[in-house]
Amino acid sequence: MEQHEILLAGSLLIGLVSIIPPGIHYLRAERASSVPNLSNAPFPPPSVTVFIPARDEALLIRDKLEEILSLEYPGNNLRLLVIDSSSLDGTGRIAEKFLVERAGSIPWKVETMESPGKSIAVNKALGNIEPDFFVMTDVDSVLEPDSLLKLMRRFVENEEIGAVCGRIAVSEGMPMPAYRKRFNQIRLGESSIDSTPIFEGSVCAFRMASLAPREICSDINADDSQLAILSRRNGYRAIMDGEISFTESNLANEKQRQKSLRRAQGITRTLFRNRDLAFKGGRYGRIYLQNLYFHLMMPWFVLLGLMLGISSLFTFYFQSDIAGQEIYLSSILLLGLLSSTSVAREFLFGVACLLWAQILIIVGVRLDVWKPHRAKLFSDYSQLKGSEE
Repeated sequence: MEQHEILLAGSLLIGLVSIIPPGIHYLRAERASSVPNLSNAPFPPPSVTVFIPARDEALLIRDKLEEILSLEYPGNNLRLLVIDSSSLDGTGRIAEKFLVERAGSIPWKVETMESPGKSIAVNKALGNIEPDFFVMTDVDSVLEPDSLLKLMRRFVENEEIGAVCGRIAVSEGMPMPAYRKRFNQIRLGESSIDSTPIFEGSVCAFRMASLAPREICSDINADDSQLAILSRRNGYRAIMDGEISFTESNLANEKQRQKSLRRAQGITRTLFRNRDLAFKGGRYGRIYLQNLYFHLMMPWFVLLGLMLGISSLFTFYFQSDIAGQEIYLSSILLLGLLSSTSVAREFLFGVACLLWAQILIIVGVRLDVWKPHRAKLFSDYSQLKGSEE
C-alpha cells in the first residue's frame, strides 16, 4: 500500500471506532425511550422548596419569581429560596422587594453570597432546605404551569426515583434543532433503561433522602448532573421526564458558545470524577461508560481521524499526476459540501467544544463560575439600579 492509502485506511478505521459505539447507544436509547405516563389520580402534594440560583439576573428575576408564584401548586406546601451569587446589578435586592410585595403567606428567603459559583450556591441551598423535596430552576428558563405538580407526582408515584429533570422544548412555531431532539431521545432512553447521568438544570427536582452527603464538588459546575449522579450512587433512579418540558427566555441565547463550552467542561469533569461508576457493571454502568467514552475519548479519536484523513489527501496530491490532483480537488469540494450540512456543523461544533474544554482543563483553565452578560443590555449600572426603584 502507498503512504496515502495507509493514512486513509487509518483515518477510516479511527472514524468507525469514533462513531460506532455512540451510534449503537443512540439506537438502543431510541428503542427504549418511553418513560411511563403520569396518572391523573389525585395525590397529596408534598412540601417542596423551589431554589433559584442567580447572578446578575436583574433583567429576569421578577419574571421568574412571578412564574413560580403562578405555578399550579398549593401555596401552603411551597417555599422559595433565592441565592444571589455575588451579583453586581442588585439582583438580590430586586428579589427581596418583589417577594415582600407579592409572596403573601408563602415562606421565602433570599441569601447573598460573596463567592460566585453556582455549585457553591447549590451547596449553600442544600443546607437551607427543610422539606423532603426541592426543585432547582434557572432564571432564564420558562416553565409550564403544571411543571411542579408533575415533578412531585413522579416522586410520589415511584419511591425509587430520587431525581427528575425536564426536557428542553422550543417555542410554538419554532423548529426543534436536530441535536436537541437527539439529546432528548438519548436521555429519555437512558431513563427508561435505568437512569441518565446528564441532567437539565433548567428545571430539575430531587428527593433530599437521595442526596447523601448533601454536598457536591464546588469547583466543578454541571451541578445538575453532579446531583443526579449522587442520587444514583445512593440507589435511587435519576430520570428525564418526557412530560415535563421547558423553554428558554429570548435572552438565554446570549453568549451561547461560551455557555456550551462551560457546560462541556463541567460535564467532562463530572463524568471523569465519577468514572468508577463505568466499571461497576449493570445497566447504569453501561450507560455511564457510553457517556464517559462519548465526552472524553471520542473527540480525540475524531480529531486524530481528521488529521490522518487530511494528511492522506495532501500526500495523494503531491504524489499524483494532474488527473490525480483533479480527484483531490473534487474530494476537497465534496468534503466541504458535506461539512456544510446542519448535522455535520452540529457534530463538529460539539466535538470542538468537548476538545477545547479538555484542553482548557489540561492547561489549568476552569470555567466553573458562570458569568451572565444580560446586565450589559443596560447602558450603565445606574440605569439598572434605577429600574429597581
